[in-house]
Amino acid sequence: MRVSRAHEVLTFLAVLCVTSCAESDGATGRGRQQRSLVDKDLVRLDDAGEPILARPEWLSTDAEGRYFVSDRSDKNVKVYGPDGRRALTVGRPGRGPGEFAALLTAQVYGDSMVAYDFEGARLSVFTRHGRFTRAISLSRLPFIPFSVRVVDDSLFLAIAAMPGGERGAALALLRPNGAVVSSFFTLRRYLGTNPQVLQYVGIMADGAHGVVFAGVAGGDSVWAFNYHGKRLGSAPVDPVQPLVTTRRLVEQNGGQARRADGGWVVDGQRSLMQMVALDSASVAMQVSVFSAQFGVDLLDGGTIVVAAVDPGGPMHTIARRDLDGGLLGRSRAGAPLVMRYAGPEQDTYRIAELRLETATGGPRR
Repeated sequence: MRVSRAHEVLTFLAVLCVTSCAESDGATGRGRQQRSLVDKDLVRLDDAGEPILARPEWLSTDAEGRYFVSDRSDKNVKVYGPDGRRALTVGRPGRGPGEFAALLTAQVYGDSMVAYDFEGARLSVFTRHGRFTRAISLSRLPFIPFSVRVVDDSLFLAIAAMPGGERGAALALLRPNGAVVSSFFTLRRYLGTNPQVLQYVGIMADGAHGVVFAGVAGGDSVWAFNYHGKRLGSAPVDPVQPLVTTRRLVEQNGGQARRADGGWVVDGQRSLMQMVALDSASVAMQVSVFSAQFGVDLLDGGTIVVAAVDPGGPMHTIARRDLDGGLLGRSRAGAPLVMRYAGPEQDTYRIAELRLETATGGPRR
């Protein structure tokens, strides 16, 4: 199953951070105590007469409290002030410096911003004011990234567009100059080689604080690795309502993704659709119902599951809740951020923060 595609001018201190982060074995752990997911509205977005946000893909915040939203449809990044009012628009369609032919993601990066253009496998770096400064080519990686995530403001996590071969890694952790720190997450045994399966799966991953989490849209599991690629643990994405893998559905249909009636075996199936690494070796995931024809609109909502990994122990689920809205990123403090439609016309948006609370009602970070 495929996520809908219809889915450094850096300082010496940053280099030191890259080294220390890459050496970390990660996994400080949250413990096994069950938590409640509580959402709190933060702001309603106002485009102030500018072209409205069309297809939000990822959401991040900077030290000034501004919200950065990559808009895959308009091929730019829309920046909103703490009050929700549009403050800046970064990039435009095109193939020149600071332009995007196929913008797939953008994210705050320290006091800058980076945006990834799938066409040309190019990562563009902008100042906090939206001025283009340079581009980093990722075309020499062993795979073409479909997406790139910022990790700890010091590393980049490249995520393959398609699963690798028998020994091919689907993830690569990179230094700011594009050098590979580690590559890992081999999927052939898990997914098989049937192209009828592979065309309906998508890889997703995110990392923070020494741990990279990875999963597959069309799979049923989530894995945790340290920054060297050592596996720390794994778990079902949703132990309450286990997911059915695309591989199993296709095999049950005689090896074909399409049924005799013309429909697809993945239609109406619940699938992992988003993954956001949090602090303390935990990850928030969104599970939503998928359509092979229309994909999925994350903002329609789904089930949010939070899993954690402890040193020397397995991964386990610590929170689960059905929620309106799409899990699209995290705040500077490591809290999951959700975007929702603010009206019936679906042309305005609200941003909310999710908090993990203990049984006593207090927040736990």
